[in-house]
Amino acid sequence: MKKKWLVVIGVAILVSIFATAAFADNSIKLFVNGQEIKTDVPPQIINGRTMVPVRWIAEALGADIQWDGQNNAVKINKPYFVSSLPEAEARLYPFQEINGMYDGFILEAKGERKYFDWKNVTNPTYAPQLFFNDINQDSENELIVILTTGTGTGFHTEDIHILTPGDFTEIDVEDTDDIVKQHINTKIESDGDDIAIQIITGSEETTIHKEKGYAATWFDNVVFGNSYCYKVIDNELIVSIRAQVTPAYFIGEIKAAYVFDNGKYRAKRIQFINQDESDKTPTVYKNIQYGFSLSLPESWQGYSIIKDKWEGFNPGSLQNSVSIETGPLISIRHPQWSAQNQRQDIPIMIFTLTQWNLLQNREFHIGAAPVGPSELGRNSSYVFALPARYNYAFPTGYEEVDSILNSNPLKPLEDTGSEKDEIGTQVVKAYFICTEGDPRRKSTYAATGHTSQSGLRACFVVSRAATMVTLLP
Repeated sequence: MKKKWLVVIGVAILVSIFATAAFADNSIKLFVNGQEIKTDVPPQIINGRTMVPVRWIAEALGADIQWDGQNNAVKINKPYFVSSLPEAEARLYPFQEINGMYDGFILEAKGERKYFDWKNVTNPTYAPQLFFNDINQDSENELIVILTTGTGTGFHTEDIHILTPGDFTEIDVEDTDDIVKQHINTKIESDGDDIAIQIITGSEETTIHKEKGYAATWFDNVVFGNSYCYKVIDNELIVSIRAQVTPAYFIGEIKAAYVFDNGKYRAKRIQFINQDESDKTPTVYKNIQYGFSLSLPESWQGYSIIKDKWEGFNPGSLQNSVSIETGPLISIRHPQWSAQNQRQDIPIMIFTLTQWNLLQNREFHIGAAPVGPSELGRNSSYVFALPARYNYAFPTGYEEVDSILNSNPLKPLEDTGSEKDEIGTQVVKAYFICTEGDPRRKSTYAATGHTSQSGLRACFVVSRAATMVTLLP
């Protein structure tokens, strides 16, 4: 019996595919959205029909293709989108993936689609950002696409595209190189034991002195272009261009707001922000309950607090087992954090002094990292610590958070009004049965502790050899 071959196509063809014959050499070239596709099996004309290899078409459109041998079927799955914006009815589909980069995108908005030769890293942390705002003040929203073209330690570059959603007409945006060339003058000079860094923006001049020993290598001049990013704030497009003076140190940033002028978005209100000066007038988060404060840059004003908990597990146990210790985890979140543009939080783990000692003695572990949390500070009741590998995914803003934490921002507070039971407590003795992990082995230990007169809290510490057990009902 003759076999039947079934091609199951579950992909919405977002663009038109054209196959054209080149009569000079009688070969057929295959183009997808104006991009020539090279195939291992050339297209052929059979009985007046142009036959093309389906795999190359599907993969060029970013679709996943699979062979189902049991059913003799080729299955092409619908292409996935990497960014969406419901209010604009917009989705962004990657065209193809090459060496860790999305190469080309198909933009869909309000049912219309168009291919663009754009690029973005494939790391989902830096997925393309879509905005739908009236940034040219004409009472009509524009579609703004922000792409991350490169990222790494001390390196972050983005690309910006502004389009009218109806016909996808793209509006020019003054790029960062032109902003620096036309509006910024800088120089770095030796001044005795110091380095003098001068930055001039229009009529404003800033000179910053740093000790030569602050860095082993100083650039001959201020470098721009290694790190910059775009933001949309209150219907205004903002660009921040970091000013680099050593391989590892940024002295500050150029910040400019764009205005629509003669058919193009041009940078206006250009200013230099000295990183050292901005850190002198911080926003302060103060936690009365546990007794600490944390200084933040002014740009963090309007932060939010996310409350969670950390969990500790028996040594050698899996992380999905029952926890034996737990405590508060407070994360300070940047005001520009959003579901579409997630930024690095500042996480703070809170331990009692006893819990911290148990952790240092490896009586329990937290997470799978080979190293434990690092201490940020302590008062008479609590230890405040940073989780290990808290920034392992390198989200947006992780470098700024590293800089904040390196400036010793956490200050312990005492006598904050939190509950203390030293006065009016009574000493009690309690007995505990310890099985040491084996219910057949039982030992009884006595311990003294204290309980408040209200009976709301009791704390006992049982000690045997190097083992400590804390019970906090």
